[in-house]
Amino acid sequence: MDRAEKKILIVLTVFFAFCFLENGCGSVYAAQEFTDTIEQDFPVRSIGRFNIINYHGSVSVRAWSQDRIRVRAVRRVFADDNESARKLLLAMGIKNYQDGANTELVAEYGRGFDLSERLKNKQHAIFGMDITVLAPPMLELHVNTREGMAKIEAWKSSLEVRTSSGGIYIDGVSGERVSSTCKDCRMDIGNIRSSTLKCSSVGGGIRLSSVTGSNVYVESASGDLRVTHIKAKQFYVSKGGRISGYDVDGEIEFYSRAGAVEFVSVAGFITGATETGSISLGMREWRFSDHALVESVQGDVTVTFPPDFSGIIDAWSGKGEVEVGFPLSKIESSDVNRTKEDKLVVGKVNNGSKWVKIRSKSGIVRILSGK
Repeated sequence: MDRAEKKILIVLTVFFAFCFLENGCGSVYAAQEFTDTIEQDFPVRSIGRFNIINYHGSVSVRAWSQDRIRVRAVRRVFADDNESARKLLLAMGIKNYQDGANTELVAEYGRGFDLSERLKNKQHAIFGMDITVLAPPMLELHVNTREGMAKIEAWKSSLEVRTSSGGIYIDGVSGERVSSTCKDCRMDIGNIRSSTLKCSSVGGGIRLSSVTGSNVYVESASGDLRVTHIKAKQFYVSKGGRISGYDVDGEIEFYSRAGAVEFVSVAGFITGATETGSISLGMREWRFSDHALVESVQGDVTVTFPPDFSGIIDAWSGKGEVEVGFPLSKIESSDVNRTKEDKLVVGKVNNGSKWVKIRSKSGIVRILSGK
């Protein structure tokens, strides 16, 4: 027996010894799942704020035309026998709180249990509720989950969603503000009409599609950002993931620390930077809102301008080549500190007066003309 096998044997021996001393292993292997379903209706007194909190399960919210809230909860528990399961299932329920025009639904766990019972069930039982809510769509909705997915469909008011690990799915929302925050999960958000849309994730990717509004802000610490059919002022940030977009329209700004950036079929204005990733921008229409800077520290930069582009191109590479695919009227102006090894091309296109500065310290810079 080698050292690795001995180490595994020691770990298993300690684990089972601990289990038998605590009389816990039997309950782990003997446990089975029990479920039941409860359904409740709650009144809506007036149009206000609507909070839903469920820390041990999913929340799904859909709009309906009734003037009340209907909640359907599937309760589930793993237990050793029917009696234990029944006690645990009855200890879960939905509590309704009313404060003026505001309504709050809270998933409660361990109702009627004393502290010792709560601790015991926390150690030896797995429980939760998956909640489906039907409600009038004009309420300002706030959903907070911890372990389950949050799913919102066909809502017509402001929305805020927070979860830790379950994922977020939002479709068909039109409200003044839409906000989604997730610690370690993916987001899939589409068909949004909102003045302000904000999406933030620490560990998961974000997919955004068919959004119209004033301001869109999307950030992920490590996941990829994929956006399609967006019309708004847009800001995208990814520390470790890739940023990709198709058919985006508006003032666009991006920043990526390590991932590549690629936008195809862009109409409007775009500026941004990466540290190690490459940049590829395909413009079908360019509308200046200010001078633009597109920069990568280590990656290649390729920008394809529309044939009718009018402006001043300032392209520089510290160690790579600069390739320009259409004629420039050269001018003498640049803020780059020149070296013997670098390449610089500066010129005017169609008598334009505003600048587009394209930079790469070590990569290739390509300026192309689209068809």
